[in-house]
Amino acid sequence: MGKHFVGAVIRNSQGRLLLYKHIGKTPAWRIPGGKIEPLETPLDAIRRELREETGLDTAMFELQPSHQTLRFVDGATWAGHIFRAQLPDCYQAHLSEPHKCNALGWFDADEIADMDYLNDEEAL
Repeated sequence: MGKHFVGAVIRNSQGRLLLYKHIGKTPAWRIPGGKIEPLETPLDAIRRELREETGLDTAMFELQPSHQTLRFVDGATWAGHIFRAQLPDCYQAHLSEPHKCNALGWFDADEIADMDYLNDEEAL
């Protein structure tokens, strides 16, 4: 099996997707998210990850959960929970972990098609 994770497919009012570029051993554009810590629920984990990675306070918008398996460009397989949300225009994401990520932005489908991203397009 793979690792267990949470991830968030966050779109703005124009339908653009929020992605960040990880600078670890497998640099690639990714949706915000990460590992579920011991004793943490998936919802608690995604709230923590969004706050840590993007500065977003999830109390102001609804997160809709689903279960999914993703295969990343580095070959890793992660199984877990994907949350989806429409971000109100008044909320701005910002790069909160520059030691882990070197870029964060909003991208449309054409831009994503040219990026190193997930092999599993169903997440989008």
